[in-house]
Amino acid sequence: MKHTLAHLIRLAGLMVFLLVLALPMGDHLFSLDRTTPINEKRELAPRPTRPPSLESLDKTFKSIDAYVNDRFGFRDWAIKKYYLWKIMYLKVSPQKSAPSVTDQASGIGYPEVIVGKDGFLFFGKDKEPENFRGLLQPFSDTELAAYRKEVATRATFLKQMGNIPYIYVLIPNKSTAYPDKMPSTYTRLDTPRRYDQIVSALQGIDNLYLVDLRPFLEQRRRDGVELVYHKTDTHWTFESAFMGFREIAKVINARFPEFEVPSQENYESREIKWATDLAVYIGLQTWELDRDSPLFEPVFELTPKAGLLSRQVHPVEWPARDKYAISFGSFRSPRSKAPSVLMFSDSFGIHLWPLFREASSAFEYYRTTEFLATPIKSFQPNVVVQLTVERFAIVGVPAPMVE
Repeated sequence: MKHTLAHLIRLAGLMVFLLVLALPMGDHLFSLDRTTPINEKRELAPRPTRPPSLESLDKTFKSIDAYVNDRFGFRDWAIKKYYLWKIMYLKVSPQKSAPSVTDQASGIGYPEVIVGKDGFLFFGKDKEPENFRGLLQPFSDTELAAYRKEVATRATFLKQMGNIPYIYVLIPNKSTAYPDKMPSTYTRLDTPRRYDQIVSALQGIDNLYLVDLRPFLEQRRRDGVELVYHKTDTHWTFESAFMGFREIAKVINARFPEFEVPSQENYESREIKWATDLAVYIGLQTWELDRDSPLFEPVFELTPKAGLLSRQVHPVEWPARDKYAISFGSFRSPRSKAPSVLMFSDSFGIHLWPLFREASSAFEYYRTTEFLATPIKSFQPNVVVQLTVERFAIVGVPAPMVE
């Protein structure tokens, strides 16, 4: 009996071993792995071609090896499990660290995605970690004067266009909003921060309405709001964007009372699949994670209970130099007495433009960090809004207005 049981155990072990060996080939033939493909950021090895001669056999064998390695069965699943293991247990990024120009003294580099505390991920590029740690040289008086002059030039241009208010919105980096979630090894120096310098330099400019959302978002955290920014994304949550929009709307409403400050009671929340950018950068999709995973985060979108009132009229051409400039079109709504709004914004505007299009009589949105004169002249808005996240604001003096 014992002999038979031992034989069965060995046989079962052998069958499991053979099954594991066969699974990659089974996935290659029948696509068994339903995992979302990882974000490779490179082209996979192409399918090998027939060697033209015996001399090229070595090259062909290498191309076959590269092709198989890139398409090995359950490869995406295995890589994602490896990434999760490094993040959750080793508390390190699965990416290699890139050298940092501003932190050469310590020899520290930063990966594109920084693994913080409690499942929080942070952006490691665009000088965000150096800015967080206080390693960036403060703006000089000359740079601050040039910064102020450029923003003032835009505000003057809009005033001459027809007394159009220029609403300049600053949004803090995620690391600024969540300093307690950054890695403990990221020590901070007590140095002047460029964000503070910009806020001070832009005070008192005629026709400029500065909206600094940093105190507002910090207060939301103090009020007990669990997630002001997504855990695995660089951006704020839909709810925080909605509440931030209310702060911007109050400024517009003071000038144009017909521009309503929306109530959250008129919006409904629903869970959606949202590709959080920091998770995507390391090859993960958060909705594929177990709900008890520290990295899992349900994403909720806010939509009007009464449905969308605005409609897209036509797409818009944009003359921007910025390679990331994307036009989201021109919109009209039944709110004929409300002001028309044109918005320039980086990716933080993604959560805001659906709110603006509903509150305005007419709305155009350009995803760009630049200030474009041509669409302003053609659209003739009542209000111009420019959103800038901290990591773009602190890079240097804003680019001159694009005619």
